[in-house]
Amino acid sequence: MRWIVRLALFSILGMALVFAFSPSASAAPLAEDETHIVQPGETISAVIQSKIRTAYESTWNIWMPYWLGLYWAGGTENGFHGMPWNAATGRQMWPGLVGTPIIYGCIMLTNENAEILWEMAYIGMPVTIEY
Repeated sequence: MRWIVRLALFSILGMALVFAFSPSASAAPLAEDETHIVQPGETISAVIQSKIRTAYESTWNIWMPYWLGLYWAGGTENGFHGMPWNAATGRQMWPGLVGTPIIYGCIMLTNENAEILWEMAYIGMPVTIEY
């Protein structure tokens, strides 16, 4: 199985479409080496390199459910996750904005959809991101 991320997220098992979601992604994501902004039509190949039920991100002081890390951008790992919440206030961030370019390098899903991906993902699983 592999995942392809476009404006929608598809899971491909052989040649059969398993599911399709509408994620949020960064409006201008950085490539892994941070030397250029990924342009429309570019493809990034990655693998799931970490899988954490609830991950903490210290730069933004947020918790992210169903974390699936894909690649490093400097000292920050980018990946899939559900709806984050502020660690200080406990308030969910960006409610109702899944499907819009609201985040900074990651791919955000509803918690329900992120859980589905998290349950089926494994370390080393290939992912293709097409912008």
